[in-house]
Amino acid sequence: MADADMIVFDKTGTLTQGITVDFVGISLSEEEMGFITSLAAQSSHPLSRKIYETFATKKKCRVDKYEEISGHGIKGYVNGKFIIIGSKDFVLGASEKEAGLTTKTFAMMDGKVVGFFNFTNSYRKGLHELLSGLKKKYALKLLSGDSSHEKSRIEKLFGDKAELLFDHKPDDKMNKILQTKKDGFKVIMIGDGLNDAGALLQSDVGIAVSEDTNNFSPACDAILDSSSFNRLPDFLRFAKAGKRVIKTTFGISLVYNIIGLTFAVQGILSPVIAAILMPVSSVSIVLLATISTTLISRKYKL
Repeated sequence: MADADMIVFDKTGTLTQGITVDFVGISLSEEEMGFITSLAAQSSHPLSRKIYETFATKKKCRVDKYEEISGHGIKGYVNGKFIIIGSKDFVLGASEKEAGLTTKTFAMMDGKVVGFFNFTNSYRKGLHELLSGLKKKYALKLLSGDSSHEKSRIEKLFGDKAELLFDHKPDDKMNKILQTKKDGFKVIMIGDGLNDAGALLQSDVGIAVSEDTNNFSPACDAILDSSSFNRLPDFLRFAKAGKRVIKTTFGISLVYNIIGLTFAVQGILSPVIAAILMPVSSVSIVLLATISTTLISRKYKL
């Protein structure tokens, strides 16, 4: 992590702190909305979870033949009705882009489009200061599966030099990370750990941002609690300091062993003294590393 020179962000679940959602479409009965939310409850995607949390009815229905197409949407049978929830091209087969400052997730029931869920993002508190500090030391890139409707707003946060890529499916994200590494960059990928699993694995360091770290086991190298997202620069500095501690302890250990070997080949050290000094050296190195990392963590208030 200490040697990384590019940080790649996903948007959904990473840069956004909260999402408000409303439904636009035909008037649905409580039972019909229950069919849709029961299907949404099967997915762990942030937008599906938000639909369920906002519109869930008292009765949760059984879902059969559930299928999730990563980066597109979900479908299945609920009480005999075939429900599809997802992007416009997934539900309608339409490829045109949506305008505006919101994300839309469409819903279809038995072949009829009943409407769409309108999502409005609010970005994490202190995000502007966080990115302003990071871009002084790292190249920044946005690699998102969302549409580019908020591009102008995000450009103000990332600056002119950052590359902003939208409408990238999970495989596209993974391939982009691989290409970035081939271009000579050491990459930290920060995502939500769901649709970003491939990209997180292919990056040099994959960090998943989670709202609940106790119930989340994504494919990544580290899990960052969303409440500590603004502490990312401190964690990076701590990683660099930790690397220096490791190098220092290895150096001390090497010098210690060279000195000991010098005395040993001359026959100056007795076997008993050597047997005492070896564990002492190991304990001293462990203590040095422990004390050093503790002091560094206190310095950064970690």
